[in-house]
Amino acid sequence: MATPVSHGCYSTLARMALLTLHGLVILAASSSAAELDDHLKLLAQHGVKSETGEVIAYLERLQPNEKLQAEIAKSIEELSSAEFSVREAAFKKLPTYGEAARGKLNEAVKSKDPEVSWRAGKILKASDSDDQAQTRQALTQAALAVLKSRGEAYAAPAILATIPSLTDESTCGAACEALWASVDASHMQLLTKSIQSKDIHQRTAAVVALEVAAADASPDSAKQAIAAIRPLLIDDTPV
Repeated sequence: MATPVSHGCYSTLARMALLTLHGLVILAASSSAAELDDHLKLLAQHGVKSETGEVIAYLERLQPNEKLQAEIAKSIEELSSAEFSVREAAFKKLPTYGEAARGKLNEAVKSKDPEVSWRAGKILKASDSDDQAQTRQALTQAALAVLKSRGEAYAAPAILATIPSLTDESTCGAACEALWASVDASHMQLLTKSIQSKDIHQRTAAVVALEVAAADASPDSAKQAIAAIRPLLIDDTPV
């Protein structure tokens, strides 16, 4: 551990945590009922239902994994359904997977089914546009705003896991706010592990979240949390 050269020497992580917290305290006003309604309408337009579990599932689709790829494959298969409503629902859902769907969509373009090929090609073309990128950002921010407003503990792990996939500061900030509104003492172990994450944004969010969760934890758990955080805030080792 590097020895601080002065009282004001903080680690990169500490500086980021302080700046993030300072900026988001200013912006942390809750969304109005009208704004939340707009968020839910946007999500619904893209096939994301209003139930918390469905909103969490949308965030999980931003994280590449085998389960996700199986879901994408199923949606692509539904593009060839005999029922128009099923084809249309899959067509609206596939863009919400973002880059995770690109590989299977590239394969679908070569399908012998002309409608599958056409729809897959249209999704890929749209995904390369600035408008589509902005839509994905808006959807993610809407999902995070909804989860923040609800503050349900079981959403916290998905929010935390999503942070490394976020590429812009405003969406990352929204994820931090949603996380801090959702964590409680039951997340102490997860957050303690996450402060060692290789992703600096996830680490920063976890440090503040751990402090929030510690407020509801037992005295012993709170002391352990402080002990885990302190070295990160005074160690100036590059992160």
